[in-house]
Amino acid sequence: MRRVIREFFLRFEKSLKIVPKYINIVNNPNSDWTDLTYRSIIVCLLRLLHADNTPEISWEILDAGIQELEKTPPDDPKLWLCLTTIMHGFIDEDQYTNADWAQHKPRSQLIVRLVALATGSGIMRERVEKDAGLLKKEEKSAQEEIKSLKAEWEMNKQDIGKARLTAQGEERERLERKLKGEMAFMKSQVALVEARSWYVILPSY
Repeated sequence: MRRVIREFFLRFEKSLKIVPKYINIVNNPNSDWTDLTYRSIIVCLLRLLHADNTPEISWEILDAGIQELEKTPPDDPKLWLCLTTIMHGFIDEDQYTNADWAQHKPRSQLIVRLVALATGSGIMRERVEKDAGLLKKEEKSAQEEIKSLKAEWEMNKQDIGKARLTAQGEERERLERKLKGEMAFMKSQVALVEARSWYVILPSY
């Protein structure tokens, strides 16, 4: 559960209004999340929803909810009951009716649902679509580079093939080795281009 939250914060940390130390806590897989950490994450995500032009949760509910959460002590179970009220209609409330809020699992489940809502906000959708455009551009560039590598290989293969027709003895063996070497090099270059296109470093927002 926390991995989903961590990935969201890693990807969009520049857009999140939260004290930097909580960013560091969330991004560290070995860190302990205190009650204050949880409350900071929740308020941060609700503010992100509030910044949307058409939030799925009304501004009135978000306004009142954020104010209530900010004045609720982090270790008070009422904090989690307040969040379930804010998210009414977007969660299975029966799932949390008798939840033990001292446990991390129900807390993380609820925050993951909140992350899903935040990811679907207009601001986040715009950035995800921008990323999709970057990935598509990188994929097209990779395809063109692979096409060029294969075309160059075909030309070299033809040239070596013509030379082999009249070559004999050691010269023919040398051309055989060259042909195999050229083919191996082409395949390694194609593999590098493909790997680069799979591991695109997207900008952090």
